[in-house]
Amino acid sequence: MNKDIQNENRLYFYEYLIILFALGMFFLTVFIIVDAAVTGENTGEASMGSFDLYSFGERWELEHNGSIKSVDLPLTVDAKAGDTVTLRNTIPDDISDNSSLMVRESMQDIYIYIDGVLRDSFMADDKEEHSYYLHSAYVVVPLDGNDRGKNVEIKVDISEMGRISEVTIGPGNNVWFPVINENIVVTVAAFVILIVGIVFSVSAGIVIIFTGKNRGSIYLGFFIIETVLWILFESRLRQLFFNRPTMTGVLCYMALEMLSVFAALYFDEIQHKRYSHIYLAMESVSTIIMIVNIILHVTGTVRFYDTLVISNSWLGIELAIVLGIFVKDVITHDIREYKIVAMGMCGFIPAAALELIVFYFTDFNILGLFICIGLLVLMMATVIQVIMSISKEVRESQDTRSNMLIDSVETLAGAIDAKDEYTGGHSERVGEYVAVLARGMAADYDFSEDDILRIHYIGVMHDIGKIGVADTILNKDGRLDDNEFEMMKKHVLIGADLMGEYIDISIRDLVDGIKYHHERFDGKGYPEGLSETDIPLIARMLCIADCYDAMTSNRVYRKRLSDEEVRKEIVRCAGTQFDPAIADIFVRLMDEGEICPVTVSGMSVSEEGKVQKSSLLEKKLHEMSRKRGISTNNPSHLRMLYFIMKLLERRGDKIDSYILEDKDGGNDISRIVSPFMKAWDVCVRYNDSISIVVLFGKDEDEIRLFRKAISGLNVV
Repeated sequence: MNKDIQNENRLYFYEYLIILFALGMFFLTVFIIVDAAVTGENTGEASMGSFDLYSFGERWELEHNGSIKSVDLPLTVDAKAGDTVTLRNTIPDDISDNSSLMVRESMQDIYIYIDGVLRDSFMADDKEEHSYYLHSAYVVVPLDGNDRGKNVEIKVDISEMGRISEVTIGPGNNVWFPVINENIVVTVAAFVILIVGIVFSVSAGIVIIFTGKNRGSIYLGFFIIETVLWILFESRLRQLFFNRPTMTGVLCYMALEMLSVFAALYFDEIQHKRYSHIYLAMESVSTIIMIVNIILHVTGTVRFYDTLVISNSWLGIELAIVLGIFVKDVITHDIREYKIVAMGMCGFIPAAALELIVFYFTDFNILGLFICIGLLVLMMATVIQVIMSISKEVRESQDTRSNMLIDSVETLAGAIDAKDEYTGGHSERVGEYVAVLARGMAADYDFSEDDILRIHYIGVMHDIGKIGVADTILNKDGRLDDNEFEMMKKHVLIGADLMGEYIDISIRDLVDGIKYHHERFDGKGYPEGLSETDIPLIARMLCIADCYDAMTSNRVYRKRLSDEEVRKEIVRCAGTQFDPAIADIFVRLMDEGEICPVTVSGMSVSEEGKVQKSSLLEKKLHEMSRKRGISTNNPSHLRMLYFIMKLLERRGDKIDSYILEDKDGGNDISRIVSPFMKAWDVCVRYNDSISIVVLFGKDEDEIRLFRKAISGLNVV
């Protein structure tokens, strides 16, 4: 066992080194990728070509209300909503064929003329044709060599904003390059998060279908998807990957409305529905706002854009409410239930708030950057929390299975002890002795706490094979003859076969402990005559613990040995019956008081150190059998009674037992006691004149009445 543990620990160490190396390489790879993407040094690298543009923003002529002045773009026009301004300039002479002119407009109608001919327009026709519109877009006008030196005229119907963007000219579609370069990181991140969100939602859905748990994960998945869709619908690159970008003008607002609903559902699940009434109110308000906005927009009363401030204000209020609940949980320590997600929330809530602030109060134009960062933090925290929750459930499940196994082990041990009239509590005591021995050996043999617990259970189970030994042999008064002893020796093989073939073994070394605990160090034991270290370590440990209990317990043919006699016997048998190294440790533990008999006068005791009534009953009946030379009429009934009493005593139930004798033969004991017995009480006839009565859970008044009723009988 020692070598196995050392090999296992060595494997764990190597695996740990490999994990550290892999993590180191992973972070090195990430660092190199970031360095390769953002560093300005590209000497010796292959050229990527030119994306040069004409910054066509200088020396424009602006006409408004009859006045003309020279301006540079971009600028904000001092004009009223509904006014029309005209910008004029001349297309440079050095443009190449297949060039493009591009201008971005937001919430304003724009018309672009080349040499007096309308080349393109934005929004004017769309508003009449559709109930949806694109509130901002890039208008791209193709140019060729024939357009060199021609006049360009841009007419703008001013909105509330009155801002006119910069105009650029470039070869082919190079005009898009600055826009792509500016937004590519957030856009790619959004697509990646979208894929992750979809996978996350599908995985969460599968988990919910099969377990009914972690519903918060699927709400987070939908929240992620809606957030990313909002980012993509609002992205300045939407014209590149949507054939009908006007549709996104409606969809972005709908996605924004849905965010608050899924966010509330998610946080409600994460916080274990302690604040369901608050979150339900938030979800209801969000739903009502969404329905009202859709109705207003479809009927043409108010556009989505005009109600955007209401939706965003409500998002801000929701963030404040969630933050308040979060702070409350910190104060009440309820946050411990979702502490990892709480860390993610610490990243997400400020990121979401910052996104709103940037949108309304700054010119920062990379929409979605902060919310993407917050989403990544929240998603990673949720994944970690779910993994921890699943791990906790697995551990609890394992603990439950372990406890069930322990209960089964203890029940089987009780069944063994009940079958053997002369070894009551033997299995449990051997388990305790060998566990103390294992703890004393831990430093030299690398035993962990789990190893010690496992060894304890093996000790409890070591005699399971006695179930297959005949009662006449197991409970014989006196020593066994040779044939009977041969039958008795088979219990180790019966137990090994039973545990090895019919039970899923989850306790390592159990079969070895059962099969070989009667082997001797000098090779004279059974069943295979193994010697020295050929005997498994657990079996060598059980051998000495088993013998120690035999020597410190009463037997039908002798009383228990004294502590000094037991010590001398162990020392004498070191090197013959026992492993000398283990015997030395065992004796040392005896001398230090770590190992001492878990019996009183050779009888089983409870955890409080009191002799168990089942043990007293066994002793009394054995003495009666020897002294009076009488045998029981119902031995199997009595053994089952011992078993039941031991199980209930282990559970802490109150038990009262009586041996009643009718010397005159004129009384019917069962008739006398029956008025005081419940369905779970027991009355067993020991022989023609003696009965055993066991009462369970009786109070003092009931016991007093019972004793009064049996006063005419002889209480043995």
